[in-house]
Amino acid sequence: MSPELTRDGEGNSRPSTGAKGTVVEFFGVPGAGKSTIAHHVGQRLAADGYSVAEPTYTLVHDRTRIRRYLAKMRYAVSTTARRPDRTLSSGRLLAATAQPTHSTTGKLLFNWLFVQGVVDAHRGDGVRLLDQGLCQAVWSVALRADHDRLMELSERAVNALSRTGSAHIVIVEITPETARNRLAARATDESRVSPTEADGTIVDAFECKARVEKAIVAAAADEPTIDIVRVRNETSADLERSTGELYEALTTTSA
Repeated sequence: MSPELTRDGEGNSRPSTGAKGTVVEFFGVPGAGKSTIAHHVGQRLAADGYSVAEPTYTLVHDRTRIRRYLAKMRYAVSTTARRPDRTLSSGRLLAATAQPTHSTTGKLLFNWLFVQGVVDAHRGDGVRLLDQGLCQAVWSVALRADHDRLMELSERAVNALSRTGSAHIVIVEITPETARNRLAARATDESRVSPTEADGTIVDAFECKARVEKAIVAAAADEPTIDIVRVRNETSADLERSTGELYEALTTTSA
């Protein structure tokens, strides 16, 4: 029988059964189903008595827009207060990518500080699932950058993950057609990729994903605590299979 579940301040499952800590980031183009896979894995882990936190999923799905913004702001402010030097260097690095507008640079920096704060908040107990993490933030920065600072950004993301201890980067694979269909079916317009624009928008997203993936893999090559996993999420059968594979990988790590 699974132990009784309690809830932490983020509304995440906290069973009494302990486990070695690990951070899991999901990476892929918009529409890949990162949130869906992450939540399925989290539910299965929690049902079997593992301590699970889903801070980025909870923030998006269980809060109003204003509460979501305030929660992100708290993470960003915490990151800035704790390491102002790192915040300054991150700002300079993002500015050096030459985004289309200063407003875009500001939004990307805010998002970077938010996810940096989420990663830093991990204290090594249980499994922390991030459907939006630093690797995805690298993709967001690189998508419209005029200057390529991809390797520096990737190294920064990987270094942050390595400081948490054990970490997994889950690369979620889908086809451009699937991404286009899923984005068209979404009720929100928060994605940086629109299926209603020219097909080049989707092409750009996948080309950027390939470049970021290559840089992340290279940056993680010398980090023994970081494991890179690839899963597919085209169909419901893929979702079930990928959930099972990730469950096995995480329970082996956390045993």
